[in-house]
Amino acid sequence: MRRRVFFIAAFLWMAVIFGLSARNDTSSMEDSSRVGRIAAELLVPGFRDMSPGEQQAILEAIDHPVRKTAHFFEYAVLGFLFSGGFLQPEHGRKAVRRQMLLAFLSGAVYAVSDELHQFFVPGRACMWQDVLLDSAGVLTGTLLCSAVLVCIFAGTEGRNS
Repeated sequence: MRRRVFFIAAFLWMAVIFGLSARNDTSSMEDSSRVGRIAAELLVPGFRDMSPGEQQAILEAIDHPVRKTAHFFEYAVLGFLFSGGFLQPEHGRKAVRRQMLLAFLSGAVYAVSDELHQFFVPGRACMWQDVLLDSAGVLTGTLLCSAVLVCIFAGTEGRNS
């Protein structure tokens, strides 16, 4: 049952990623600008008291990091969900390694398809650097979920002995 829930969540998350990637450059920039404004309000002392020009300069300076961080985290979530779906710690260490690889490759292949999809969206681009960043996110999510599940499995195995 756990695996089914993770796979359903992964496919729903893939739909979210697809939807975000289908937005044109103007809509995408508006999204990242909103996120950037929230980040600036939380992290930059006195941001709200600054002039609109100063605020805009900060928002422009953080736009690229905001966008790339979003790429990383959306794919870390996907890696976590794929890992939860594929992993079966009870099958042993060797099987877990193969399952982790399968989770990672599934997310990385989706990252490639997502970038190819963006090639056909007005104002968007297909960038191999984003595939690498997305794949790093997938790897991080895969490792995190794998560690959590292996620890949980090890804890329940000890109680069942």
